[in-house]
Order: sequence, then structure tokens, then C-alpha cells
Amino acid sequence: MRVAKHTEQLTDCRSQQPGANACASCLQHGGMALKACDCSYSNSSRIRPQQPAVQQHQCECNSLFCVAHCACIPLYAGMSWWQGVLTVFVGNVITLVPMCLNAHPGTKYGIPFPVLARASFGIKGSNIPSVSRALVACGWFGIQTWIGGNSIHQMLQAVTANSLSTSVIPWLGTTGAQLGCFLAFWCIQVVIIMRGIDCIKDIEKASAPILVALAVALMVWAYTSAGGFGPMLSAPSKFGPGMQLEGKFWSVFWPAVTANVG
Repeated sequence: MRVAKHTEQLTDCRSQQPGANACASCLQHGGMALKACDCSYSNSSRIRPQQPAVQQHQCECNSLFCVAHCACIPLYAGMSWWQGVLTVFVGNVITLVPMCLNAHPGTKYGIPFPVLARASFGIKGSNIPSVSRALVACGWFGIQTWIGGNSIHQMLQAVTANSLSTSVIPWLGTTGAQLGCFLAFWCIQVVIIMRGIDCIKDIEKASAPILVALAVALMVWAYTSAGGFGPMLSAPSKFGPGMQLEGKFWSVFWPAVTANVG
């Protein structure tokens, strides 16, 4: 952190309230003292450092988050098994290093990213990376909402024998049923978000076992449909010489890696 700037801020704070104890708390994290000025606009109960004893997201929550994070739906169509594994590996390696570097000070000192960013961008400048992350999150929220809504639409089509309307709305490029499923899934997510981070944590706890069970069920279905692991692992890549998608591997690989990173 910018110690000199922070000290100057504390001095100005005390000068505005002579004799007052403006710095209400001094939180020790790993031998590092962080003082919070209650009269500063930059201080809020939501961004103050938290002692490890009161941090709610412990090892169990992080493990469940990783399970949910692994439930990704990138595009592997046409890849052989080793190409698909390579795609997942590359995407997760790209994500792992910056995530660990970014998460370490947050878990050690109990501070969120907007506070951590102040060390590099300053108090006001930290709004830039914070808003940038929010905009990226909004984009991925839309993408994942469409995937979730489309999943609901496919399930409804399956249980209704494809009786849903297939009439496409010209200016939207999608059917009314698909739009309705998208909005329904959007509403579900917004309700969860409005209930706060604790609700998201509870959803992760409940969904992690379900995701694992669905992954196992999917593997069993693939095994029985393909007639064993042998045919699955021996299936050639469709991007090889003389194959249907020859020469198009990289046009599929990089979007799939991006989907894993996101």
C-alpha cells in the first residue's frame, strides 16, 4: 500500500476532528497493521480487512466453488480425447497462475480486490480495474444466462415432444420460447444475487454434489452409448488430414480455451 499517502490521509482526518479518535480500529494481519478511518469516504464496513476468525469463505467453500467452476460447457466438437484434455489443461493453467497471485493477499490480509488494487492504482484509480472486472463479469453473465436458458428450453422440448413454438422473432433471431427461457433463467440468477453473497455460497454448497452426480451420469451415458472406453479413446480427431474439419483445429481450439478461462 502507499503508506505515505495513507498516513497523510489519517493526519488530515484527525485535523478535521481535533482530539477525536478517528481511527477506530487497527487490524493486524500477518504482522501488517491496517488502520481504518471511519470519516474517510474510502472506508466502508464492506471493504474493511477481516480477521481470519470472521471470514466466512473457508476451505470448504473454496473447494465447492472449484467444483462449480469446473462445470464448464466449452466447445470440444470434433476433437479427439487428448485434444479435449489439452484444451482444458491450457485454459486452467492460464487461469490458475493469475488467480493464485491475485487471491493470496486477499486471503492473507482479508481484503477484497478493490482494496488490493489501491496499492497499484490509488484509492480513486482502483475504480478502473474494479469497473473493468465488473464489465467483463456482465458479459459472461449474459453468455452463461443464454446457455442456462437454452438448457431449460432443450429440456422443455424433450418433455413436450418438441411442441414448443419454433417461430423466430425476426429482429431478435430467436424464438419466443427461447426468449422466455432466457428471461426465466435471468430472473432466477438476479434473485440469488439480490439475496447476497451468503445466498450464492449456499447455492454452491447445494449444487456441487448435484454437479458431481450429473458428471458421473454423463460419463456413464457416454460409456454405454459408445460401447466402452475403447471406442471413445480411439475415435480420431475430425481436424486431421482428410477429415471433415481438416485445418480448422485452431479456429475451435482458441474459443474453447477462452471458454475455459472465462
